[in-house]
Amino acid sequence: MSWSVVTYGDSNNPPVLCLHGFMGQGSDWEAVATTLEDSFYFICPDLPGHGNTPITESDTLESITPGLQTVLAEHNAQPVSVVGYSMGGRIALQFALEAPVQVSRLVLESASPGIDSEELRASRRQHDDALAVTLAACQGDEAAFREFLENWYSQPIFSSMQSDADARTIAIGERLRYNPAHLGMALRQFSTGRQASHWEALDQHTIPTLCVVGEMDRKFCGIAEAMSEATPRIAVHTMADCGHNVHLERPKSYTTVIRRFLLLSNQ
Repeated sequence: MSWSVVTYGDSNNPPVLCLHGFMGQGSDWEAVATTLEDSFYFICPDLPGHGNTPITESDTLESITPGLQTVLAEHNAQPVSVVGYSMGGRIALQFALEAPVQVSRLVLESASPGIDSEELRASRRQHDDALAVTLAACQGDEAAFREFLENWYSQPIFSSMQSDADARTIAIGERLRYNPAHLGMALRQFSTGRQASHWEALDQHTIPTLCVVGEMDRKFCGIAEAMSEATPRIAVHTMADCGHNVHLERPKSYTTVIRRFLLLSNQ
């Protein structure tokens, strides 16, 4: 089953694969991509269960790398720089570790290498499975789905959005168009609790990597610093006055940082 993909820029430019977060879609990267499309060719898929890409029980974390390889082959894009946000960042790191010859540079925005404790992974699986059931129950009930989204964006990692009523309203309005049952499947099947921990693999990681985090997102600031301590290949850029979703909250600063980092591979 093919994935829905949106592209930006000239396909003759160096390719960049962008992976969105949970409840996102490929077009979430539009502001970044249209700013940088003079220098790069952006390939932005809707991951399974998101946007216009359906999801089945066969779509798992184990099938993600082959799925991404198919997308890149369809666009004749190898090797490629990869940019991933949150869930997309976890997937981007997994892809880079599983297919390193296909990745030239890596940008991880508010992302982690997973959970290194089996006990905590099991707890996270249980947590995400329960949320998936709640999401599935929202099918056909917009009020229930809206309540779920309100609760989702009330999490501490989104604290910076809570003071921006417009951004919060827009985010919820966009996601109300999604299929909550499909999102529930994606939450369960791509859960951090079902992803292997990649912490131990970081010392073998050879791809130049930039972790971008918002200074108000203390959890992921700590994770990024720990990743940087694990290998000299990982650098950290902390963005002022923003939280978890850096590319949404500070698009101009974000694109400046990303351009500088990605261009290093083409000089």
